[in-house]
Order: sequence, then C-alpha cells, then structure tokens
Amino acid sequence: MLDKLKQLQRMKKAMDEISVTEKVGEIEIEMSGNMEVKAVRLGDKEKLTERDTQNCFNGAVKSVQQKMMGQLGGGLPF
Repeated sequence: MLDKLKQLQRMKKAMDEISVTEKVGEIEIEMSGNMEVKAVRLGDKEKLTERDTQNCFNGAVKSVQQKMMGQLGGGLPF
C-alpha cells in the first residue's frame, strides 16, 4: 500500500512538471500536465476563428496526454 502511495506521489510530481504549448494559426495555448490552461495568447489578426481556438485547445490536451504517457510509462499503479 505504501508503495502505491509513493508511486502516486511520483506521478503527481511528474504531471506538475509537464508543460506544453500548442499553436494553431494566431492562437497559442500553454497547458500544464494537470490539464490546467496556464496561458492563452492571441495573435494580431482582426478575426480569430472559433475553429482555430477549438483546434488549439484540443491539440494542447492531446499533447499533454501524450507527454504524460511517455513520462509515466503508460501504466497506472492500480
């Protein structure tokens, strides 16, 4: 049981250290491994599309998930 707790603590620490930045068009989103949006940067274009915003956010989520799987070895402790 103690080993599983330690493993969960290591996983949380690894997630806290993950940070990805995704850019689509003039929109850039920075997201943590905890799926928390840290920053949103919009370009100078007059009209940004909803589709670009959606694609950028979804890309950031996917990047975080891929990075987490790589660092955590794809396995959960339970």
